[in-house]
Amino acid sequence: MAGQNQTFAEESVDRGVWDAILNGPFVPKITKNGVDVLKPISRWTADESRKAQFDVRARNIISSRSNP
Repeated sequence: MAGQNQTFAEESVDRGVWDAILNGPFVPKITKNGVDVLKPISRWTADESRKAQFDVRARNIISSRSNP
């Protein structure tokens, strides 16, 4: 973890990545006819895209640490 000079943005990214590791990826969904279905990427909000990127970062961290 970084020192006291770590910015709020960096802290929130760290939390988002850690959340993706613990809880799995964030996948935006919508409800159609009472059933949850995947939301098309073209309809994701900026916040949904940001949350989905945490999973990508988490996977990169894990793979970079597991490969010698």
